[in-house]
Amino acid sequence: MKKVELEPKLAERFVNQLVTYTKYNINIMNDKGIIIASRNKDRVGTFHEVAYEIISSRQEMAIADEEDSYRGGVQPGVNLLLQYNNDPIGVIGVTGKPEEVYEIALIIKMAVETMIHYEFQREQAIRKKSTQEMFLFSLLKEENPSHKKLKEYAEKLNYNEKRIRVPLLFLCDGSKNSLEKALNAITHDDGFSSQDMAWIYDETHILVFKAVDEEPERALSAFRPEISSWLEQIRKGEFYERVFIGTMQKKLYHYRQGLACSRWLEDHIVSDSCEIWFYDYLEDYICGHLPLAELHSIFNVYDSAIDQEGQDAYLELIGSLRENNYNMSASSKELFLHKNTVAFRLNKLRDLFGMNPFKNYNERMFFDYLYIYWKSKKI
Repeated sequence: MKKVELEPKLAERFVNQLVTYTKYNINIMNDKGIIIASRNKDRVGTFHEVAYEIISSRQEMAIADEEDSYRGGVQPGVNLLLQYNNDPIGVIGVTGKPEEVYEIALIIKMAVETMIHYEFQREQAIRKKSTQEMFLFSLLKEENPSHKKLKEYAEKLNYNEKRIRVPLLFLCDGSKNSLEKALNAITHDDGFSSQDMAWIYDETHILVFKAVDEEPERALSAFRPEISSWLEQIRKGEFYERVFIGTMQKKLYHYRQGLACSRWLEDHIVSDSCEIWFYDYLEDYICGHLPLAELHSIFNVYDSAIDQEGQDAYLELIGSLRENNYNMSASSKELFLHKNTVAFRLNKLRDLFGMNPFKNYNERMFFDYLYIYWKSKKI
């Protein structure tokens, strides 16, 4: 952790505020015993011997009386050790009769230490935010990002770069307050761990890379129930409209591919659900990326042999059978047709193609890819 140091400007600002409320002189010394702020501006930059002795010996307090006035210009008063996380960082001195200024010095010491703690925490938050923003840019937007640089950012932010994470792209209403509220709700939820990543991605989205089970083998089956459980927990906040869940990734430089799958879901999938999972639409994704010209070279003869009405009927029947794992009863219910009607239509297709998708796996694959071809033509 970075060593905390007393900043002269901060100390000066603090002394300038305090002296309007007290008649006593106040000095603040750094960890080298140098006065960095004082009511008496002439003393700034000079050495304070008692302060140096306090810091060197780590003693809590030193009282200077008239007899100490010969020691480097030290005047009577109370000098107290300033600490941050039990580390000495300086000394606060209040000039005056020790019995008069002792309690005042204690209050000032507490105020200065509280101020330093606040300022350091604020600085750390700003630094972390800045690092997170640079990490996000390098991770998802920079062209050909350095793998070494990604790992360095992850290390600074205390992220285990080898953890499996899943991108969740939350669609919000788009106002700045709403996005900040959503990000705050996500990052402060009990289910959000130190290994989870979250940013405001753009004007309408919050992006989260959710860490799943540390054991890769368990993660394969556990990631969906883990994320579903977390989404159920935060859904009560009603701060997002939909969430698009992409693909699991283990390497930082693959994260943008995982996000691309989330963006594809948003652009191509129509669903009543507020949680849309990429792995539920894997076939749609593959269909959309298969070269139509390649499929045409395979199935163009079927285009000329079967008219558009026949192709539409095929898509309806085979689409339902595929959706129901080629279960005739389930498909007949879905299509609102009698089971015998479904069987009759399927027999016509078997006779037409000379294939039976119920008895031969390769022939079922033919039915499937013809379906993909004709469906792709409609997209």
